[in-house]
Amino acid sequence: MYIFPLKALALDQIRKLHHLVRAIPGSRIKIGLMTGDTPKEERTKLFIPHPPNILAVSPDLLHHFLYNVRRRESGQGWRLFLRQLRYVVIDESHSYLGAFGAHFANLMRRLQLAVDAVGGNSDSLQFICETRYNW
Repeated sequence: MYIFPLKALALDQIRKLHHLVRAIPGSRIKIGLMTGDTPKEERTKLFIPHPPNILAVSPDLLHHFLYNVRRRESGQGWRLFLRQLRYVVIDESHSYLGAFGAHFANLMRRLQLAVDAVGGNSDSLQFICETRYNW
């Protein structure tokens, strides 16, 4: 999972990922992007016939999906994605400060609880924080 604070950053990173995946012969890596602008129908299609290997999502949309993870309407694909989740990349981690940072820390705790609730193992999650400080 790739978590981004700004949509423009996500679009740039997803474009680079698509380019990288196309360069791998025979690659079957599925990449998905969900923003607040992504229609509900397109969000559902991302998980058919199987969930993406890499899913870019904003913190707000992740919050929404975690809120609904125990409900049937959240979809089996989303639960399968969480069950298989191993890496969480947090882009622009230096931007999660103050109240937003506290909200984000709780969101990561809820993500771990959701992974466990759907049969995954939150102990195996690896969090990768990316920042772009110029020292």
